[in-house]
Amino acid sequence: MGGRTQHAGRIEPLKWPGTVPQARLKNLQNRLGFCVTLARLASPNQALAKPEQELAESKLAKEDSFCRELNGPERRWLESHRSEQARQWNLLSDLRPESLRYVA
Repeated sequence: MGGRTQHAGRIEPLKWPGTVPQARLKNLQNRLGFCVTLARLASPNQALAKPEQELAESKLAKEDSFCRELNGPERRWLESHRSEQARQWNLLSDLRPESLRYVA
């Protein structure tokens, strides 16, 4: 995530003012918030603190994941192996800040 998008070989800053409302409209604020949290923890980029806070203010109580519907064993495994950040964002994911090897 890292707050940037790539167009025709260039990397441009992500436009946060439009991104956060779009995530909210589609009920994706937990997924995006989790990604922003991981990026902020994996890099010294403090510019991510503001969108992270905005997303946290509208965090959904519903548990979510990045994939299709999970079956029972998958759900149980992710529940027991998810990071504290994933738990805070009500997300079933085993991604952790230390999983991000390349941060710009």
